[in-house]
Amino acid sequence: MNAESAISAYLKPRIAVMLALGFSSGLPFLLIFGTLSAWLREEHVTRTTIGLMSYAGLGYAIKFLWAPVLDQVRVPFLDTALGKRRAWMLVSQIAVAAALIAQSGQYLFGDEANLTAQLPGFVTLNLSTSYRLTPHIQFFASVENVTAAKYYTYGTFSPTTAVYLAQAPNATNPRAYSPAAPIGGFGGVRVVF
Repeated sequence: MNAESAISAYLKPRIAVMLALGFSSGLPFLLIFGTLSAWLREEHVTRTTIGLMSYAGLGYAIKFLWAPVLDQVRVPFLDTALGKRRAWMLVSQIAVAAALIAQSGQYLFGDEANLTAQLPGFVTLNLSTSYRLTPHIQFFASVENVTAAKYYTYGTFSPTTAVYLAQAPNATNPRAYSPAAPIGGFGGVRVVF
């Protein structure tokens, strides 16, 4: 294979799209690991702690060791229905979604010293589905907060003496929470012309 044929392989439309996707998928790592250490240093986090955060990328660094083993493992029940690759993609997407939704508690806005208790963490269950009837017609539906969990997404301090609260007369707790949306859903038909 000469250099000319190697370069022409990257000029094919399908390969060029995958090259662009691969490049863009690496940008978050650069932004997170490159600038996060600078941000943490500005917040007076010790260099030891910042160095220990580099272990977050260790799994990707040794991927050449665990990837061949994982290729041999089949996902129970899903691999027969979806195939091995699609089953693993579904499992990994569910894991990522669970990690993003299961948020830990956060400190209230206005408590920059983090002296008061955090908002409680929460987990929500969201379901979504779609069915492509034809290449041009697709049905979709989504239900969010299926378990109707009561949680808060934001908190701050409010002056209880300066503002009268009709719902809570004689309130003395300055902590104010913003409740999340209850169970909700939507569905529809998507038509592509």
